[in-house]
Amino acid sequence: MDTLEIQLINIPDHGLSLDVVVSADSLKPKEIAPLPLDKIQVRGTLTPMVEQFLFQGVVSGTFAHQCDRCLESAVVPVSVDVTWTFEEGPEKDYLQQWVDEAEMKNDDAEEAMGIFTFQGTTIDLTRPAWDEIALAAPTKYICSETCEGLCPVCGVDRNTKPCNCEEHNEEETPTSNSGFAGLKDMFPDLPES
Repeated sequence: MDTLEIQLINIPDHGLSLDVVVSADSLKPKEIAPLPLDKIQVRGTLTPMVEQFLFQGVVSGTFAHQCDRCLESAVVPVSVDVTWTFEEGPEKDYLQQWVDEAEMKNDDAEEAMGIFTFQGTTIDLTRPAWDEIALAAPTKYICSETCEGLCPVCGVDRNTKPCNCEEHNEEETPTSNSGFAGLKDMFPDLPES
């Protein structure tokens, strides 16, 4: 199975086990900017209940982006435990639903979270899976906890070469912004100014 659209007729009483890997581009809504990840995995069980279906599982993916400290490659795996309830009903605007939930009392909002609707004979896990992985995206990409980053004075990658800039007095202000000097080699086509 390589799709997150599940036919109701294929869900047995004891539940349907899912382990699906899909491309991030196939899940991404058209109006949303892409995320720096290639594949998304959805694992879990979709179980029929009285007038509802319950999905319990894990949504995971691996984000790949430049390290925010040294500009080298940073790979950040993410895994989110999820519980979603699906009930038959009209299609909802989930953005509006989040606004409505924020305006509800806390108890009512907690009860409404994680409830999605489906129409006809198919449950589509695409939107909930995308929302979960998008909300779990890292705010900072770090290649390793020990990354020392670029020197703010000379721009050298302190993970690969030592620099003597730490000997400068912190109160001294450089006459030019030489902190990006090390980047000059990475972008030789940029003008000097």
